[in-house]
Amino acid sequence: MIQVAPPSLNFGTITIGQTSTRSLTISNSGNENLALASVIISDVHFTTSFTTPIIIPTGGAATLTVTYAPTTATPTSASLTLLSNATNGTVTVPVSGIGADPGPPNPGEGRLLAAPTGESAGDQYGISVGSAGDLNGDGLGDVIVGAWSNDAAGGDAGRAYIYFGSAVPSEVPSLILTGAAAGDNFGTSVGTAGDFN
Repeated sequence: MIQVAPPSLNFGTITIGQTSTRSLTISNSGNENLALASVIISDVHFTTSFTTPIIIPTGGAATLTVTYAPTTATPTSASLTLLSNATNGTVTVPVSGIGADPGPPNPGEGRLLAAPTGESAGDQYGISVGSAGDLNGDGLGDVIVGAWSNDAAGGDAGRAYIYFGSAVPSEVPSLILTGAAAGDNFGTSVGTAGDFN
């Protein structure tokens, strides 16, 4: 005889792009081995850890994990059906969750707000990235990005690009430093300058 606990799974509200996992315990209260042959779930937003048939001995139990991954800001309900050789037949477990809109980006949450790129293929832009401190004294951290193979001042003279911190980040560098001559590889390693002046 097959028994499940809990009798339903409610994932609550989950932000789109995130996932939540719950456990379902499947117990065998019968006199023979329980063979869990298949698990069917009626909505693609829910998945399970079931991959191959599970044999549960008399008095034993197994754990099945169920994951909810919303893609829309709407409530979702589904049925998780367990097919086995149990005398009490097929067991169905209701599952539900609500997808929530993540809202607008917040600069303090570590989201990608700007994606600057090098000037030319082969510049090795981004080979070295570091904090530049606060070069312009506005109270916001600045970033420096190296491109040691940039050819602006000759083959592999190199460049370093400084981006001043801002509430609205820009992909346009605030300051560009260029190696003096070919082969300088300026920008190979970049980092904090400390108290610049």
